[in-house]
Amino acid sequence: MIGEMGNPGAGDEAKIYVWYGDGQGRFEETVVWHGQGIHEGRLGDFDGDGDLDILLKPYHHNAPRIDILLNE
Repeated sequence: MIGEMGNPGAGDEAKIYVWYGDGQGRFEETVVWHGQGIHEGRLGDFDGDGDLDILLKPYHHNAPRIDILLNE
């Protein structure tokens, strides 16, 4: 997982990417979020179902929100 910064950075075009590997050295890129930059994002099991979810926090020190992308 990697994400682009919003401001400074890609602004409203910021994306969060996840690459899924096939175990043979090949990866499939997936955009899982678009429009909100990320700074200090984290992976964790935030809903307790055993898989990884993504926590997004924007760069600003007075962050207007945080988002959690649940892996369903």
